[in-house]
Amino acid sequence: MGECCSAFCKGIAICCKYTYNGVVYTKDKIKDCCSCWWYPLKERCCACCDCCDRYYNPYKDESYSTI
Repeated sequence: MGECCSAFCKGIAICCKYTYNGVVYTKDKIKDCCSCWWYPLKERCCACCDCCDRYYNPYKDESYSTI
């Protein structure tokens, strides 16, 4: 009975280990994929926000003049 229980516990431990490793691997690959497109997307969004900010708040634009 002890050997059976021990083998069953080892099987559960191995299953948990491989499940954990699979989740970590998937997370790392998603992170790598996102890192490829995150910076260009962030730069475009910041440029768009700056453009909209200058459009709606012209006093913030250094080149804007009321004279």
